[in-house]
Parts: sequence; C-alpha cells; structure tokens
Amino acid sequence: MSFGYQVLGFGSGGVAGFDINYLVVAGGGGAFVGGGGAGGLRTSYGPSGGGAAAETASSFTGADTGTVVTVTVGSGGGTRSAPGGASAWGASPLTVYATTVGGGGGGGSGQAPFMTGGSGGGAGSAQGDPSGVPGGPGTAGEGYAGGSCGPPSSGGGGGGAGQAGTFSPTIGGDGISSSITGSAIDYAGGGNGASGSGAGGAGGGGSQGGGAGTNYLGAGGGGQHFAPGAGGAGGTGVVFLRIPTSDYSGTYVNSETPVVDGADTILEFRSTGSYTI
Repeated sequence: MSFGYQVLGFGSGGVAGFDINYLVVAGGGGAFVGGGGAGGLRTSYGPSGGGAAAETASSFTGADTGTVVTVTVGSGGGTRSAPGGASAWGASPLTVYATTVGGGGGGGSGQAPFMTGGSGGGAGSAQGDPSGVPGGPGTAGEGYAGGSCGPPSSGGGGGGAGQAGTFSPTIGGDGISSSITGSAIDYAGGGNGASGSGAGGAGGGGSQGGGAGTNYLGAGGGGQHFAPGAGGAGGTGVVFLRIPTSDYSGTYVNSETPVVDGADTILEFRSTGSYTI
C-alpha cells in the first residue's frame, strides 16, 4: 500500500514527464520523564516510517512549468511533553501535500501517557504511579509507538521512525537511514526515557537527563527525573527534494545550498520555503 501523493501534470501536450523524490520528516516531540517520539517520516527514496515501503515519487510534466511547490518544516516540541510540528510539501494551485505528523510528547507523573505522534512518546512513570501503562502510538506509515512505563521514575523511550521505544531498557527507538542526499544519514530517532543510558535512538534521539533531539533530523528529546524544565526539547524536522538536474529550474526560496549527486540536484529545506518547477 502506498501512502504517497502524486502531483498530476496540468493541461495536455506537455513534454516527457519527470519525477521528484522526497523525504519529509516532521519535528520531534519534547520529553518529560518519558522520551519524546520522533517526527513522522515519509519518503519515496527508501522505506518510510513504521515499516512502510517507499512511497510513489511525485510526477510532473513540462506543462507544470512555473508551478510553485511549497514546503513547511515542523519545529521541535518544547520540554514537558510538547508535541513536534508537522512537515509538508505540495504544489499550488492543486494544493496536494505529502504531510507528516509531529512526534508525540513523552509522558510525566500524573499525566495521560497516550501521546500520539508521527512516532509516539514514551509513557511517564514516577513514585506511586502504576506501571505497565503503554506509551503513545505512532502513525501508520510514519513511525512506531513509544515504550511503556515501568517501576517508579523510569519512563519509556520515545518511538522512532524505524523502531518502537522500549521500557527495559528505557531507550528511544531507532530512526531510518536515507541516502536521498547521496550519503547515508539516520533520521527520526526517539528520545531515551529518564533511566535510559547512552545516546537516544539512531537518528539524533535525545539522551537521558534531558538531552535535546537533534535539529534537522526530527528527533525526540530525552527524558529527565522531575528537575525544573524536565525533559529535552525535540529536534526540528527537514524536507528534501531530489530533482533530475536536466529538469531543475534553479528557482527556490529558503533552501540550503543545492547539492548535486549523480544526475540529480537535491534541495534541503530546514524551514518554510518553496521551489518553482
């Protein structure tokens, strides 16, 4: 099953078509005691989050020349369980978007642990709280669930795009490696719970003790034991567009410097911007 959206050519009689591949990662969730979930991840260039297959690249023809493709990049969620922001890309005037859901916030003591996101946040746990409460669920085709809470003051790990968060140990789930830039990079790792040791999930997940999720990877923040401002913030998301250089217009707003890999040109958006076909 494909979760992709295909952008259709306008009019008739356009020249031979071409595809734009994409990677869309939402902002990671902020942590509390439980780790923050990673932002949802969808891509046409390798597997998508939550165990989904690659989506269908978006198709254009010469008749689409001048179409403005808009890009939105989700911010990371703040400390104490704030969810991450959604990321999206699409083409006006059709307003067709491929969107991802921001990561779920990690749970805290006395707080509802069911924090849904692109990847779910880990459940909270503290002295006197019941154990065995599940973490927040992920979103189909984007990411996995957060880990449950266990004995007092542990907190579950946040879910990642490639793996669920766990309780024993309280580690964030790994993200997914993508080579859309020409180099393999891990994106969308979940944050550790408060008792998790070492780094969070592969893909920038925050470490125990309130470590922040890595920006521009959509990673979840790491959990912390009830200190002021407990929990780490989630990392900002990112959007990549991989365009055949022979069809690349060179007209964009707010992208990083374009990178050429083989026959393609890659645009990286770390904040809201646009590309003109």
